[in-house]
Amino acid sequence: LLCRRCSVRFHPALSSLCRRHHMEWMSLDVADLGYSPDEFPEGGMWQCCGRTSKASEGCAIGAHEAQKVAARAEGAQDGGE
Repeated sequence: LLCRRCSVRFHPALSSLCRRHHMEWMSLDVADLGYSPDEFPEGGMWQCCGRTSKASEGCAIGAHEAQKVAARAEGAQDGGE
């Protein structure tokens, strides 16, 4: 299944942890704040942990939550993928 929180595939029968950021990405106007572009290469940071990469591993650990897959199941029945 695909986790709706962290977008990682997981198997519900296995014990796996979901790592995600629990706060929003905050865009910064780096030049106006007087920071070097090297300090914030993607133009912002996660509010929860201060990491500066949008792709960084999350700082909060919890359980995966499955996305609804009804549309995919219907497509498979109709001969779609």
